[in-house]
Amino acid sequence: MKKVLFTILFLSLSLFAQNDFGDEDFVKGQDAYDRQDYPTAIKFYEKAASKNNVDAIWSLGFIYDNVQEHKGINANLLEAFKWYKKCADLNDEQCLFNVGNMYHEGHGVKQDYVEAIKWYLKAADKGYIDAYYNLGLMYEEGLGVRKNIPEAIKWYQKAADLGDEESLSAVKELSSKLPK
Repeated sequence: MKKVLFTILFLSLSLFAQNDFGDEDFVKGQDAYDRQDYPTAIKFYEKAASKNNVDAIWSLGFIYDNVQEHKGINANLLEAFKWYKKCADLNDEQCLFNVGNMYHEGHGVKQDYVEAIKWYLKAADKGYIDAYYNLGLMYEEGLGVRKNIPEAIKWYQKAADLGDEESLSAVKELSSKLPK
């Protein structure tokens, strides 16, 4: 009986080791990233990403989006977009937002406010607070949509309800400008 329980426990732990949190390649990638050994981090993240490890895919996007000329790795916005898009295709809310942000800013892709809104809405549908804020901004400034202050307030309010102070300030400021 003990042998059977031990076998079940071992198999359970083996399965756990293969998920996102226990993915050995992802863990090795994180360790290399923490040491700022980005080429090694990329190598292990790519191995984990080949198994659709969302955290590894996001991490690859992040490295290419943010690392500036460090140990043979340069920021590469096209590569960052590729990885964020792959992660977004797996319905990860942060990657949905990041793809929208890259379209919004024109980083790695041609600037396209309409496309940015499409991705922000997907992230907002998953409750991503930064997507609420950016949708408020798009409506406030009329980027990709007709300027619509009540709609901007609606989106800012969603973020404010989740504790975003900047959104709360925007709600107060824009509300004070509306006709009474």
